[in-house]
Amino acid sequence: MDRTTESHDLVLLANDAMRARHRPWMIALVWAWEVVWAFAIAWPVGRMAARAYGTHPDGDGVFFRAGALELADFVVHGLRALPAVVGHMTVLVPAALLLGLLPLAALMASMTHATRDRRAPRLRQLWPYVLGSFTPMAGLLILASIAMVTSGAAVIALGTAVAGIYAEGNHVGGEPRADWLGLSVAAAGLLVPCFVGILHDMARAAVVRFRVKSVRAIVLAWRALVLHPAGDCWSYVWRALVSWGLVALGALVASRLGGRPGVALVALFVVHQAIVVSRVALRASWLARALRSLDSAHSVPARREAPVTWPPPPPPEKEPDIPVHNDEPAVPILDQGA
Repeated sequence: MDRTTESHDLVLLANDAMRARHRPWMIALVWAWEVVWAFAIAWPVGRMAARAYGTHPDGDGVFFRAGALELADFVVHGLRALPAVVGHMTVLVPAALLLGLLPLAALMASMTHATRDRRAPRLRQLWPYVLGSFTPMAGLLILASIAMVTSGAAVIALGTAVAGIYAEGNHVGGEPRADWLGLSVAAAGLLVPCFVGILHDMARAAVVRFRVKSVRAIVLAWRALVLHPAGDCWSYVWRALVSWGLVALGALVASRLGGRPGVALVALFVVHQAIVVSRVALRASWLARALRSLDSAHSVPARREAPVTWPPPPPPEKEPDIPVHNDEPAVPILDQGA
């Protein structure tokens, strides 16, 4: 094989080398992909807002006024265009979810592979891994969506039933406590969809790491999660908390700036995009952790035998027979029959 062609082949990285910080350009690619799709989905609503208050001196700042009268007026008059907006969302949101699997698979394949000269893979080198992972990851997305919707509905139904039973047994002052009890049960039950999300991401990592189908990926993810449940769940939870904390911080900054034009608008855009990049980086960090967990859980133990080399070593050379020379004079052998 030519040396130039061989240098472009991809090899699997060691466990500790699967890090998100080693692939900053892939994180930037996922961020750009999400920005483009977010703009495409939000574009009709933005055009409606521009048509309603585009000539107003305060611009978008009218939607941040106290009392929210302008915002309510925009919502009420925007109901006429609701069927068109719903149709737009119905087409683009599923397309964004499905096509979003392509950069996600490319990110995980890039974190798990490198060229033979230890460089980051190029996009054209990742396409076989991306295309091979698309169908299993789409199947996992459908299964996870069904599981999340089912578990979420079951949690809400359980919380409502518990609140109703408590309220019926405590007629005096029982409704407020019943509401809090129902909310508590529902909040505790949200751990089930959260666990489904963790298992879903680890199954995605199994598809890219081991190149298996959907069902096999779920089995591998379950086995890895059972081995280290606390560590894997905590790795997901603390990143999710930080991610949603950044969203809350962005909402606070947006409320303080109030949608003012000029420098305030530019600052709000920079803060918003910084939060989006940070969330993508946190998600990439979690996926790298899932890849390492799967790799360590299903690695083949090394045998305690002598390593086999190829080609086999040559047999040891046989030492030549060295003749023994005696300087003493030969003793004549007497004839015993004489």
